[in-house]
Amino acid sequence: MVEVVDCSAGSLTVAAGFGPRSDWYRNLLARPAASIVWGGRSAAVTAAPLPAEQAAQAMLRYARRHPRAARGLAGVMGYQVDGTDSDYLELGRRLRMLSLDLTSAQR
Repeated sequence: MVEVVDCSAGSLTVAAGFGPRSDWYRNLLARPAASIVWGGRSAAVTAAPLPAEQAAQAMLRYARRHPRAARGLAGVMGYQVDGTDSDYLELGRRLRMLSLDLTSAQR
């Protein structure tokens, strides 16, 4: 499972919902240059692991924007959250996330 937890003009932050053993996650670590289809567009990306504190902040922003989805995502991954900022920060520190730098997008 891949969940986009943050999006900026130049990158996407994605969470490895089923942990670091997910094939897609391991493949992107091994070969960071890839292409994705996202939002009806294809894009070339370069993947990089997100440090724990950046992942924590990304998870908190996601939870604030999408509280029901964040709680559901946590549950699917086997985590229980109480809905507080500190709980989502801790969840973000535990999850493996990648930053996907959008190096060239096309329609």
